[in-house]
Amino acid sequence: MSLVQSIETTIAGHIEKIREINQRYATPRIKMSTAVRASLLTLRIYLIVLVGLLVYKFITVLTQ
Repeated sequence: MSLVQSIETTIAGHIEKIREINQRYATPRIKMSTAVRASLLTLRIYLIVLVGLLVYKFITVLTQ
């Protein structure tokens, strides 16, 4: 078995394991209240804004 085939086999095994985990947790097991949903949505929006600011700052630093 060559090195390339060994690496491909290892990567394929890891990808299969990730797919298995994603499939297992595809449906949530607990119910979320409205307050939890609102909090998670707020957190998601906040993180998107932060990433946007980081990208903006990165672009402005590059263009100077």
